[in-house]
Amino acid sequence: MRSRPFGPLPRVRLYPIVRGGPPILDLDYPEDSSADSDLNVVMAEGSQLIEIQGTAEEAPFNRQELNALLDLGEHGIARLIAAQKAALTEG
Repeated sequence: MRSRPFGPLPRVRLYPIVRGGPPILDLDYPEDSSADSDLNVVMAEGSQLIEIQGTAEEAPFNRQELNALLDLGEHGIARLIAAQKAALTEG
């Protein structure tokens, strides 16, 4: 088996979204489909970036908003990784 160059799993994909206001995470379809912009973020444990994909659906976003989306994605991914680890140690 080949090792992955980006580090050990777990990997988590989150979608921070801008909707004419502060960025929010992982919306359902109706909310997501009406978002101004969205950003897909995939990270490995340790905040190593694997994939970033952003789209200005209705309105472009600036560098400051991009940084806020990346920060939000990183925070959400870290929380999910912690929850996954906790679930594995409980089971």
